[in-house]
Amino acid sequence: VRWWREQGCAVAQISDQGPGIPTDKLAAIFEPFTQLDSSTTREHGGAGLGLTITQRIVQALGGEVWVESEVGSGARFFVRLPLAAPHQLAPLPVPAAAPLPQEAKVLLVHGDADWRRLTATRLAAEGWSVSPVATGAEALASLEQQPVDLILAALELSDMHGLDFVQQVRRGAATFDTHVLVVSDADASDTALDYGAEGCVPADPQARLDGCSRRRGNP
Repeated sequence: VRWWREQGCAVAQISDQGPGIPTDKLAAIFEPFTQLDSSTTREHGGAGLGLTITQRIVQALGGEVWVESEVGSGARFFVRLPLAAPHQLAPLPVPAAAPLPQEAKVLLVHGDADWRRLTATRLAAEGWSVSPVATGAEALASLEQQPVDLILAALELSDMHGLDFVQQVRRGAATFDTHVLVVSDADASDTALDYGAEGCVPADPQARLDGCSRRRGNP
């Protein structure tokens, strides 16, 4: 393969050491579905479209393609394309900066301080922005100030039942569609769904971490 500049054009030459092309076939090889050997026992496959497609692409770019060959001496294919002057080149589009990923927010509502601490640590390591509170009243006040993507609420809270808390979340204009999961070791999934939660998850912090990962859309 060689290339060079020539009168405002770039010229590329691709040579091979094949059997060569008969002179009377030089123009025909650019015709669609043309093979020099069209027999059913030919050595090389293909549909006979490669050179046709190449020629049309080159011509669409304002260039030309041709071949020089003799039987027994291989073939030399040439492509000539015009070179644009720097002032003729269109400026490359500058891609818009990708928006920074928004950190997902989770509100932990649980009376056990150790559970809040351990779960908050694990979720923060997963990339969540964590807000831990101890009571339902604190959680509702927090939600008025800052909406979240997910709420993990204990089934039993010191100031109200966890399911009553879920209902109040569902009645809020800004929180009615917030994802809510009830944290409980008891099998309360059906009841939680009836009250508007999206499920019931075990209190084990590691199991909770897996559930939150799925909420964020991770596999």
